[in-house]
Amino acid sequence: MSRSRTLLCIALCLGACSSPAQEEEPTAACDVRSLDRQPTERFPVGSTFYLPIASEACSVTWSITSAPSENTNEVFTTGARARFTPTAPGAYEFELGEHTASIEVVDANTYSFHNLNYYPSRSIAMVAGELWAADVYNPSLQVLDPTSLEQSASVAVGSWPVAIAWREGLEVVAVAQRGADTIGIIDLETRTIVDAVWVGDEPANLVAHPTLPLVYTVLPTSGEIVVVDIEERAVIARAQVIRDPLGLAISPDGASLAVAAYRSGHPDRQPYGEDPREDELDVVILDAEDLEVTRSILDLGTTIRSISWFGDTIYAASTRNDTQVNLADTDEPSFIHEVVAIDPATGDVKQRADLLRQASSGGHAVQLYEMVMVGASLFVTAEASDLTIELDASDLSERRRVQTPGRPRGITSDGSSVFVHGAQTFEISKITGDAVTTETTGGADPRSEELARGQYYFTGEGEDYARNWSCNACHTDGLTDTVIWNAGPLSDRIVSRPFFWLEGTYPLGWAGYLSSVRNYAFTVNTNVGVRPDTPTFEGLTAYLSSLMPPPAANTWTERDGSLSEAALRGKALYEGEASCAGCHALPLTTNRARFDEGITQGVSDVPALVGSYRHNVWLKHGEARTMREAVVATLEYLNKSLTDEQVSDLTRYLDELTDRELFVLTTTPRQGQGPIGADSTFSVTFSRAIDAASEDHFVLRERDGAEIAADVSVNGRVVTLTPAASLEPSTDYELVVQEGVKSEDLLGLFAPETFEFSTARAATLTLEGEYEFIVAMPVLDFFNGRFDRDNTLDTSVSLVATPTENGATLQLDYLDDLELTLTAVIDGDEVTSEPIPVPIGPSFTDTTGIRTAKLTDDDGDGIADSASGTLVMSGPGFEEADVEWTLARPAAGCEVGIDGNTEVLVNLDEAGRAEISWPVDALALALYVTDAEAKIPLGPGQTVMGGDTYLALFSEDFPNGFSGPVTPDAPVPMGATDVTEENGGPAGGAPVPEGTCAKVYILFEGFKTTEVIFSR
Repeated sequence: MSRSRTLLCIALCLGACSSPAQEEEPTAACDVRSLDRQPTERFPVGSTFYLPIASEACSVTWSITSAPSENTNEVFTTGARARFTPTAPGAYEFELGEHTASIEVVDANTYSFHNLNYYPSRSIAMVAGELWAADVYNPSLQVLDPTSLEQSASVAVGSWPVAIAWREGLEVVAVAQRGADTIGIIDLETRTIVDAVWVGDEPANLVAHPTLPLVYTVLPTSGEIVVVDIEERAVIARAQVIRDPLGLAISPDGASLAVAAYRSGHPDRQPYGEDPREDELDVVILDAEDLEVTRSILDLGTTIRSISWFGDTIYAASTRNDTQVNLADTDEPSFIHEVVAIDPATGDVKQRADLLRQASSGGHAVQLYEMVMVGASLFVTAEASDLTIELDASDLSERRRVQTPGRPRGITSDGSSVFVHGAQTFEISKITGDAVTTETTGGADPRSEELARGQYYFTGEGEDYARNWSCNACHTDGLTDTVIWNAGPLSDRIVSRPFFWLEGTYPLGWAGYLSSVRNYAFTVNTNVGVRPDTPTFEGLTAYLSSLMPPPAANTWTERDGSLSEAALRGKALYEGEASCAGCHALPLTTNRARFDEGITQGVSDVPALVGSYRHNVWLKHGEARTMREAVVATLEYLNKSLTDEQVSDLTRYLDELTDRELFVLTTTPRQGQGPIGADSTFSVTFSRAIDAASEDHFVLRERDGAEIAADVSVNGRVVTLTPAASLEPSTDYELVVQEGVKSEDLLGLFAPETFEFSTARAATLTLEGEYEFIVAMPVLDFFNGRFDRDNTLDTSVSLVATPTENGATLQLDYLDDLELTLTAVIDGDEVTSEPIPVPIGPSFTDTTGIRTAKLTDDDGDGIADSASGTLVMSGPGFEEADVEWTLARPAAGCEVGIDGNTEVLVNLDEAGRAEISWPVDALALALYVTDAEAKIPLGPGQTVMGGDTYLALFSEDFPNGFSGPVTPDAPVPMGATDVTEENGGPAGGAPVPEGTCAKVYILFEGFKTTEVIFSR
């Protein structure tokens, strides 16, 4: 008997075995085992409820005794497991002999958006002549007319639908519900979900068998392929195939399957050695009868985003990386986005097409995903570029490219038109011949406008030198691409860090060099060549702040997310003999500490461990290729000796360490950050959204117990307490989160918590009006890989201070539509601010900001005029302490003079054009003539901001300099190039207008500077 027939027979047998038994009187042995994490009273429509497990001797099965009249589903029982998928809101009651269970079902839109950050794969499909699209962020599918793109139906399903599968002849549609670990089964006639089959953690893709009632899915975290009979609603086979599978395709005859590793990685971990080649499998081809691997393909790419099987060819959409090249050099092929044609019979690559560099290319096409074949054309989506590219299937040359918005991944065709799903904007683009139309699907977007904007930015291509990648290229779908990158201006080669709970796991970055998710979003934009404006960084802040770890249940836990017996033993070790909880205390699993030397070389923070089972590599240089290897390395670092069985149990616990608790992530103000203002408002950010009825369980009180009247408001994960009146100065307070707090799905609080704060002394001075925050920035010495502390450049940020009762609101202006609002607290005559980002080169560095500095009032008007002190500036690969700063009023008038170690002479001709000279032994890297208020660039890739430019020259072969003099109407000096136009002035320069306070600024080799202020 063939494997396909065998699978079908097994499925039919399972169906028969799951039929209800003849009714008998329940026996005394008919017991049930309640799971630790029983569903709470609220449960969303379309999700699957697992009933308590019945004992083997039980002769009856669970049944519904009460349900809303609109419900059309029954309990489905397979062996000891019983499950139920409700189709209507209301109260449900169940019975098994003398045992009962109940749930209250609500519309899924009742809940706040909880961002598990799953991304779509085959999110659009042709189904019985209609177009079906998954809403992804919302638990629903939309059915549309393929001619008009008008919505005809909406189908409620389980959480995070990412892929749809159907083929002619099937009466049901399958949907991969990644947030529920299930494959949903939808009745095609009624368009309702009838059941959901549990398959394991995070099913990420789907394909349907061409003749049998089977669908195949892949599980990235366990590396499995799973076969589901969708008529009998049962898993009938599973097999380990490859690390982090995502791409999935089936041969036209159904005999073979191809599976591709999404984050397959890179063998080169320079300078930390190479990974074994067998660990770098990119694609495997399986026999569909026995799920045995028949062929393997090594090193096809670094990130394999999809594969498709058309005719006798497998096509892969991939990104290949060369991590040794200079990312800023646009001619270097660091990111190669290509379509690869593979012969499935031999595994040989038949053809590669680099969609940027092939002769027929129309330009950048970044992060390729799903494909569809129409006639002799292969269409492929390019998510980051909002494009769909049509290729000639015979040679992969480019025929045309079409704008398809929404960060497209999914694509399908009815044979004449191509339909592209822009899931992020809930849009479908229809390509028919030369005509292109785009319409919304009608699905509801549960994300905030800011969050959606930030995600769109995160997944979009960069600018200038970074046009060929995005944030998502390295932090793949919010995780890591597993590749070793140089993360900053100095040598600091690390694996990109996965993102989750960023609001609570500060400081951020492997070395803990960023103070907050807001400052992270502010400072990292130049990694993709973008100098952010305010909406950009605010959107990115909202998106990064929303990222959550995976939900409680996964492949290894009990079905409801409670721990297995092995994991319970591992948890005891984690909290006891293994000493893990000393740094990784539950439930946040980090104490936010930093070590000068961690488990791996260099400064390391303590990362949170929830969800770490899905990272794909572990430790900051990717030293561990399995979770067990990471556990062993950590135990060796701690000098702990455990048995093999104990190591297995501890590893199992970490494999099951998911988001199963409700607790406080952080507060604002942060506990321990210093004195707070008497007019402070408090916010508490939780791990999940809070039930509005919990507002009575927050108390603000003095340390001695006297309660403070405060208004409490609940908004998703954030609870805000606004005192009815100002707090007393120099007083200790407590914010108490009491036991009665519950989440929206009524999960109880992990533990009550008390947060302590102290108010500042009454302020004796105020901050008001305009100031300059000036930092003596050490010059970056690229050649020696360090900051030159003996050579500094003043960099300033203008700000306006608006007084508050105990300090000020600081509005910092970074120019070019980029502003940041921070708070400062005045304690007597001492001021402290939140961390302040400061421009550095083309980017920004985070700093500790103003730390307990004494204010000076020069004119006795009660308003501070200046302050000074030192701060710490930090970024990837560096941390510089004792950097001097000054807060001062803007200079009045034109303070003529020269500042610098190199003599520079400036003369103006009658027209106001500058003649500039300097010693012959000094070579200039850059020269600017501007008005005195202009902000001078601190390095390549920046331009003059905040003022007029009259002349700008830059080294033609940076970092090699050029000699003077610079003379009006003469050619630019040899080795220099005129960049006046790029800096906002006219090409060739312009005279300095009369009545102008101007400056000449020259950056010399060795990064020495001289500035000359003059007046015309």
